[in-house]
Amino acid sequence: MDEQFRQLIGQFLREYRQEMSFTIERLAEEIGISTNHLGRIERGESDTTLTTYIKMAVILEIPSTFHDKIIQLYKNHQV
Repeated sequence: MDEQFRQLIGQFLREYRQEMSFTIERLAEEIGISTNHLGRIERGESDTTLTTYIKMAVILEIPSTFHDKIIQLYKNHQV
């Protein structure tokens, strides 16, 4: 479950990044992490801190509905 959930979040983050015309290099630089780490987050291979997620949300202007959607998806897949 955790791996699937990370992959889902990563996919959403990649889509928002691309919609905002950010390269992976630019976003990584703005949030202060390596491009390798951001790539692993987007592929669902790595967790990151809440602080990094918040930075991404602010920079990419991710709407609060995204967070509500993620919470609901997580609740629906809990065992």
